[in-house]
Amino acid sequence: YEAGVEGTEFLETDTLAVNTSGFSEIKTLGASAGGAAGLSLGISNANSFIDNSVSARVEGVRLSNDAAEVAVTAADNSSIDSIAAGIQGGATSVAVNRIGNDIDAAVRGGQLNVADLQVQAQSDARIGTVSAGLSAGSTDGLSGSVSVNLLNTNTLAEIADGAQVVAQNNVGVLAGNKDTLEVFAGAVGVSSGNFGGGASLVVNHMLANTEALIAGPDT
Repeated sequence: YEAGVEGTEFLETDTLAVNTSGFSEIKTLGASAGGAAGLSLGISNANSFIDNSVSARVEGVRLSNDAAEVAVTAADNSSIDSIAAGIQGGATSVAVNRIGNDIDAAVRGGQLNVADLQVQAQSDARIGTVSAGLSAGSTDGLSGSVSVNLLNTNTLAEIADGAQVVAQNNVGVLAGNKDTLEVFAGAVGVSSGNFGGGASLVVNHMLANTEALIAGPDT
């Protein structure tokens, strides 16, 4: 997702808006079921991956109007909802989810003499997952569930590369991150034999880089 203006001079322009938004949605169900008088085995797997690049850029632009309003915004609110479930004499469910988005809103170079300038980047990614295993049988019963969730986003809002900005009122450079993880993992093993057991493992990793900058000695 990309929106941009590059190397343009605007004359008698009151409003300049460069906006882009990304939205990806994945809903996944992985399931297995079976039964036997003896031992039955089943594996369910649900894997989902989103890697968006969302960019709004104003580069090398000239605009001189001290009544002009300029907004450069980029946002993404991707989501993954996944369910991995297994019901067997021996059941294993695995869910692996990853969102790794790059969101970039920037004014680079150029000259802006305006009333107000807003540069804003926002990430609102979400992963919701359920991973569950249920085993039941007349022999030994074992079940397991594994849930791995990776939420790694880069969010950048900047004025840089020698941009010359004069604002009569306000300059806002804003970067925000409201990424969320919602996870449930469980396993139950029931057996009329000698042994029944269940185990679950959850691995969550959130690594967000969120920056709002006015950068460079010539800016």
